[in-house]
Amino acid sequence: MVLTLCTAACSSPAQRIDTVAAEYGLQRRIILGDAFRHISYLKIAQPSSGRLHVYIEGDGRPWLFGRYIAEDPTTERPLALELANLDSENVLYLGRPCYMGLQQDGMCEEKYWTSARFSPAVVASMLAAVRRVVDELDINHVSLIGYSGGGSLAMLMASDVFSSAISELDAVVTISANLDVAAWT
Repeated sequence: MVLTLCTAACSSPAQRIDTVAAEYGLQRRIILGDAFRHISYLKIAQPSSGRLHVYIEGDGRPWLFGRYIAEDPTTERPLALELANLDSENVLYLGRPCYMGLQQDGMCEEKYWTSARFSPAVVASMLAAVRRVVDELDINHVSLIGYSGGGSLAMLMASDVFSSAISELDAVVTISANLDVAAWT
């Protein structure tokens, strides 16, 4: 009993997401974006549908006590992952740069989960990661679905669609997202 409690309580947020995603039947992948790698999870439910729903998680915990930069910004409660599990369509749960255990990765700096989490470099890398999956799976229709800060990123990605060539984008769904990032920062 104590070992079970410690296993659940002692694991990192990234390890817990990995465990939950596996329980949901999602396949873990590391996808190369532009400047960053993205830990992501894929579920191919309907191979011939040509549709892909891309889920983007919220900001997680970039700050501790509203004052100190967190060593690991990964969310404790992955709502977007829970929503992805309920989706009967093909799903990509797209990890944000420097999240889910990648905060020590090459290009990662704390700014990418604090002041620059909505930066052009983050948006471009996420778009490149989606583009790789779209090309690999021959996807014709993409929907971006983001929770909180993930919704803000989805809108920024959609606004960049015409220059980034995700012409397959059909819809953007935001849940509790700040849509005026410029006013917020």
